[in-house]
Amino acid sequence: MLKELTFNMNKLDKTLQEYGLNVKEAKIYLALLELGRAPILAIAKQTKIKRAGLYYTIQGLVKKGLATEVKIGKKRLWEPLEPEQLLAREDERHRLITHAMPELKALHNLTSGEARITYYRGFTGINRLDRELVEYAATLPKEQREFLEYGNIDDILSGKFSDLDKTTNRRIGANTPIRMIAPATPTAKKKAHDPKGLRQVILVPNSKQADNVIYLIVGDKIALYSLDENDDPAAVLITHPGQARLQRDLFNLAWRSLAS
Repeated sequence: MLKELTFNMNKLDKTLQEYGLNVKEAKIYLALLELGRAPILAIAKQTKIKRAGLYYTIQGLVKKGLATEVKIGKKRLWEPLEPEQLLAREDERHRLITHAMPELKALHNLTSGEARITYYRGFTGINRLDRELVEYAATLPKEQREFLEYGNIDDILSGKFSDLDKTTNRRIGANTPIRMIAPATPTAKKKAHDPKGLRQVILVPNSKQADNVIYLIVGDKIALYSLDENDDPAAVLITHPGQARLQRDLFNLAWRSLAS
């Protein structure tokens, strides 16, 4: 039981650091959750952080709205705010950025117009790319909020590239449909169409040339997924309005031709 608790604490510590707290802030916040209202000596003992640095770090948590100072007589105590504040803070950050997105995009479009290319490697990198694309799609006008994809459904369902369930749930949560053109494999024939998953698929004759590659278009972005020589996933993200518009037009042309 102690081993399991230690593992969970380590996992929580890393989660808080990924959320945006530094190492000391994460340790102190977890300690406060365990201790409740506590003086500096108890926090120092719990975290094994020297008192000299504790005051400064706790003030950082106070500024971030995750802890508060309480004075009882001459005693100075600190207590954590509810963990739900983490979600509330993240929701507020998302709301602010979403509200500012049109201005940010307009400012970005003032640049030279050269294509921006970003590389993603490994399962973690691809999952990050998938999350970024869903979040990006959610900022688009409703009529443009759509994924267009060429790819082998067998590869996608196998989990070679990323965590499909998480990506699909995020996409559905963002009310972003997907249209796919895919080889007519036996698996695709059974599982391709999924109205609840906001997914439409047109199947074409099976071809090995479509194995281990995915081509995705959304907004001003084109994502090219593949497997490297070690069968590890990798992707190239190209951001260019003109190129994306051309590829979207070609996809729609193929879609209409195949659907007729």
